[in-house]
Amino acid sequence: HYAARKIAELKNYKIVFDKQFFKEIVVQAPTRQAHIQTKLSEEQLLAGIALQRFPSMDLEDGLLIAVTERRTHAQIVQLVEALSQFS
Repeated sequence: HYAARKIAELKNYKIVFDKQFFKEIVVQAPTRQAHIQTKLSEEQLLAGIALQRFPSMDLEDGLLIAVTERRTHAQIVQLVEALSQFS
C-alpha cells in the first residue's frame, strides 16, 4: 500500500506489523501520539488512534492509521508530509 510505504520511508517511523493488511496500519511514531494528533488536527487532518490508550496491546508509541479508498493520492501525500514534521 502506498501510504504505508511512504510513512515507512520517513525517518523514525516504522510499520509495526509486517503482515498483510487491508485499510489500517499500526505505525511506531517518533513522538507522543497526542502531540501528533493535536498538531495534525490544526491542519484538519485526522492522525489516527493513539494506541497508548490500550496498555494491554503493549504499543505505547503506536498510532493506528486508516487509509480507505475514499482518500485521494493528494490526501495521502498531505498526511505523509504532515507526519514528516515529527521525524
